[in-house]
Amino acid sequence: GFYLQKFLGTIISNDVFDCFGEFNKSWAGNAPVLMLIAYNKYGQDGKKENFHATYDCGQYMAMFSIQAQHEGIAVHQMAGINHAAADKEFKLPEHYYVATGVALGYYGGDPAVLPEELRKMEIKQERERKPHGEFVFNGDFKK
Repeated sequence: GFYLQKFLGTIISNDVFDCFGEFNKSWAGNAPVLMLIAYNKYGQDGKKENFHATYDCGQYMAMFSIQAQHEGIAVHQMAGINHAAADKEFKLPEHYYVATGVALGYYGGDPAVLPEELRKMEIKQERERKPHGEFVFNGDFKK
């Protein structure tokens, strides 16, 4: 709708790759589609901070990811973005912020073509996750 068109931007271009951090460049070049997702930091008046923008951006990517998964397309979001390069390359207005980079592709591929550290991560049988006790709690916020 209008709200998403006005406050969220999706950039798909061959130049997106140059806006990724070095780690993400080590693997993302294999993806057929690379995107940046940006949001407007201010409300419709252009002055009041849009605190809801990050939530909207997250919801956009959540629904996008669910639909892509339904279509058999892998979605990998990444925080390792060179924001200054993205701002310059795409002439983003000062009030826009790139929230995430995204690589789209199909499942599969040959892990042998990846750098050694990435290959180890991909072929590892059991993935490690942070225990819930480190970020889920009952009561007051804990650091």
